[in-house]
Amino acid sequence: MSVSAYSKALQKLTDKQNKSFIISQFDLVGNNDAVSALQPYLTDNELADPAARALSKINTAASNAALLAALTKASGTARLFIIEALGDVRLKDAAKPINALANNGDAALAKTAMYALAQIADPSSEPVLAAAAAKAGFKYEKTNATGAYLIYAEQLLKNGNKVLVQKIANNLIAKAKSADLVNVRTNALQLLVATSVARQQVLLTAAGDANKQYRDAALRYALPYLTPATTALWVKKMATVNDSTKTDILYMLGQSTQTKAALPAILNLAKSKDLNLKTYAINAAVNIGQEQVLGDLIKLMATANSDEMELITTSISRMKGAGVATKIAAAIPTAKENVQVALLDILDSRAAVMQYNTVYTQLKSKNPRTRHAAYTALSHVSAPDNTPALFTLLNEATEEESAVQDALVSVLNISGDANQKVDMVLQQMAAAPEAKKPLYYKMLSAIGGPKALKAVTDGYAAGNDQTKAAAVNALVVWPNGGASSALIKIAKETKDADLQSTTISAYLGSVKQNTTQTAEQRLLKLREAMSAAQAVDQKKQILRDIEQAKCYNSILFAGRYLDDADLQATAANTVINIAIAGTYDGEIVKGLLSKASQYVAGSKAAVQKAAVTKYIAAMKAGEGFVKVFNGTDLTGWKGLVADPLKRGKMDAKTLGEAQAKADAAAKESWKVVNGELVFQSHGDNLATIKKYRDIEMLVDWKIIDDKKGQGDAGIYLRGSPQVQIWDLARTNVGAQVGSGGLYNNQTNPSKPLLVADNKLDEWNTFRILMKGDRVTVWLNGQLVTDNVMLENYWDRKQPIFPEEQIELQAHGSPVAYRDIYIKELPAEKPFELSKDEKKEGYKVLFDGTNMFSWTGNTVDYIIDSAANLAINPKPGKGSGVTCILKKSSAILYSDLNLSLPLVLTMAWVYAHR
Repeated sequence: MSVSAYSKALQKLTDKQNKSFIISQFDLVGNNDAVSALQPYLTDNELADPAARALSKINTAASNAALLAALTKASGTARLFIIEALGDVRLKDAAKPINALANNGDAALAKTAMYALAQIADPSSEPVLAAAAAKAGFKYEKTNATGAYLIYAEQLLKNGNKVLVQKIANNLIAKAKSADLVNVRTNALQLLVATSVARQQVLLTAAGDANKQYRDAALRYALPYLTPATTALWVKKMATVNDSTKTDILYMLGQSTQTKAALPAILNLAKSKDLNLKTYAINAAVNIGQEQVLGDLIKLMATANSDEMELITTSISRMKGAGVATKIAAAIPTAKENVQVALLDILDSRAAVMQYNTVYTQLKSKNPRTRHAAYTALSHVSAPDNTPALFTLLNEATEEESAVQDALVSVLNISGDANQKVDMVLQQMAAAPEAKKPLYYKMLSAIGGPKALKAVTDGYAAGNDQTKAAAVNALVVWPNGGASSALIKIAKETKDADLQSTTISAYLGSVKQNTTQTAEQRLLKLREAMSAAQAVDQKKQILRDIEQAKCYNSILFAGRYLDDADLQATAANTVINIAIAGTYDGEIVKGLLSKASQYVAGSKAAVQKAAVTKYIAAMKAGEGFVKVFNGTDLTGWKGLVADPLKRGKMDAKTLGEAQAKADAAAKESWKVVNGELVFQSHGDNLATIKKYRDIEMLVDWKIIDDKKGQGDAGIYLRGSPQVQIWDLARTNVGAQVGSGGLYNNQTNPSKPLLVADNKLDEWNTFRILMKGDRVTVWLNGQLVTDNVMLENYWDRKQPIFPEEQIELQAHGSPVAYRDIYIKELPAEKPFELSKDEKKEGYKVLFDGTNMFSWTGNTVDYIIDSAANLAINPKPGKGSGVTCILKKSSAILYSDLNLSLPLVLTMAWVYAHR
């Protein structure tokens, strides 16, 4: 049906481009029925190409006959397409007429004709193609005569005509002698090898050719035909050629498993004074004989120079065989010193744990180099069973202590319970001589963990200079950055500039290596380093590292150093690079960018300044974040008076008196220390003077460890508790769930999604978003509370207050805050009924600010940016539980027909009954 339809379409079309497209479809659906439709186009220079290709795809007797018939009728490009198609279908009957065209003076016609003849591979074409290749000088030129001749031979070989192929191959090998025709000769050699009954002689002769490329080809072709019988011929050949050719033959022999008969001759060549020939001989011997030649190579070591020793050592190291290590170990006691060293190195490289005793014995050798090699090998030949002996050796050793440590580290890193390994090391350390105890820190650092860390840090605190140095060396290599807190503590406390530089550098390295931490967490770590750093270069490095902590807090922190003459250029780059990589708003960022652009320098300064100007122009309008704690005093803050409900009932005088009293108490309970707002463990909450609606808040906090184990604090939003802050150790009250949850919620989620807290005495950072009655919290950059309704703790019968103060909770334990910023967000004014609507009995079920009157699926149902109650379920999860009115509302809707996604406006919710 398709053929018929396309054939009819061809008759109706006049545009040749459209005809060409239709003809091309016969490539897919064509059959004998299409031949008559395609045949007329074979003489059309514009359409012969698709027509000939389609007929070649059909490839039946009828289609091939049509192509052959058209050959005498067509001319120009049409004839070329027909010849090519006849070659593609390999039509034998076409060979004779195409033979006549191959010597035509037209280069394009000759090239196409020879292509077709090569594909057809009819014996009658051999003289034609041979003459053309000879005329071309057997070079590759525009008619590709030589290439066609070789393809022709390959096709003949596929057809089984070995006699003619041999004739062609011998012809090419004999005549294509010049160096620039080596590719032709190598192709011909491959054909000759495939067809000749005397292929070994052919290959042996070719292997002695003056042209290296031709020799290499001969050896490649010889490899598949190597047998124990033919190996003898190649050994004999090696005796007659120069060293360069010997190496080539050695390489070939070494690639086969059939050439063991050549080993005596190869091992004899391994004694050569020529290092290159020796190298090829030894590599071939190992490849072929493996363990069988080990004894011969060990004997060669006795007279080897340094280069030869390295060659033999490397070769033995890769040798296969179950008995290799045993034979090496057996040779060590009686070997010369340099050979002992080499053999020990081999046991080391092979991790020959079964030869531990041999290595251990050599630790007492009288030869210093042998002893050193034995100590070096310990780390790779030791096993857990050797641990007691290694501890004894560590306590007794007067040299090479670090090698014994490495051996112990190696065995301790083998799988096993980490706590048990730490206990074992500590037990051994307790029994060790006092001067040896610091050596155990290296093993503890390899195991890691809190118990090991405490032992090392305690040793540092109580030890002498030697002990301190050993402890620091262990801490700087502690796995997974686990000693970062200890390192920064040392950096802050030490007065030794070198020690401080070492510990800060190690600390920065551990921060950089932790690629999974959030930007906020990375910044907290880097701020700790900055608080300890004294050298300008270190401070610059910290500012550069902060570029990898791209967040708002980082811009603020780096911006502090724009007034430091030594650091302002580095700080400027950090501020600009972080800001431009993200989307930030507000006057603070705008001011820092403007200031930073004054201090950039270098070849990119103009580009950076232009980028800053463009960025500032595109910034969203608005004040953005505002600093609400100035780092100096309690400006903007006040003491806590009762709760929002009680305050609301006070008259102005009563409230004023109570506030004055609370403010005085707050000054005693809350102190500004080094720019931090610190609760003194007694007194009440500290509140903002200003009241807030919808906000985004940034605040750093830390629980100060007073050793009482009662750490507890929080952030009150709209005067209500609270975004929780915990000491995780307080498991008796459920603190192990972590900080950042809405602790006082009873109906909605109260626990955080995960634990993201840092340790006591370490800073944490909250990002808190409150829109309407919903709260989202990120702790140290990790989402811990996700769009959860905050309940009204003071009166659970009403929604959260639309506007109230922010409070820092006082709960009896010391806590510090810093860098408190608040951004006020556009907030919807609560919808209110008119007096008439109230008289008619209407009730507000949704006022655009909270979902207090609703229960059920309050996760997918949200208040959108237009203050609508909306649901847009996650793909594949449906809508989940329905969001419905609470029973207390006493309103039923029996006639609703709702579809998703659903949006209920404030007006709809109160107007429909």
